[in-house]
Amino acid sequence: MSDFTSLVLCVVVVNLSIVYADDTSGANREDVQTILRECSIEYGVSEQSMNQAAISQDVTTVDSCFWACALKKTGFLTDKGEYDMKTGMMYVKQVVPSETAYKNLEDIAKLCEIVKGKPVNDGEAGCEKGAQVVDCFLKQMATQRKMAGH
Repeated sequence: MSDFTSLVLCVVVVNLSIVYADDTSGANREDVQTILRECSIEYGVSEQSMNQAAISQDVTTVDSCFWACALKKTGFLTDKGEYDMKTGMMYVKQVVPSETAYKNLEDIAKLCEIVKGKPVNDGEAGCEKGAQVVDCFLKQMATQRKMAGH
């Protein structure tokens, strides 16, 4: 799996962007890839589909339960399908050693707390909430890149 996809989906899975591609160590990258591999097997999501979702910024091209799976494993979603920025950012701290990248992601995670108020129809499953979180991260990261001139 490409580093770009792993990073995007880690934070977005969170779900990072190509801007932060050099900010993860090998061991931490393996942890992220393990999570993505487990969830992709469970929900039948191919590497190509993950790449396409990250590049197109269209979370609907991938099973929303895949997003929930990855976000639950990284702490961004609770077992009840609720967004949990603080726990998710504790995971990010482990995989993103750069303080600057961490701070940028924390800012995005705070902006994405808006998803807490968005309704979902699947309750504790968290699939719809997972897609909302990933969608928010991707949009906020794109906005951040535009503002930075990337």
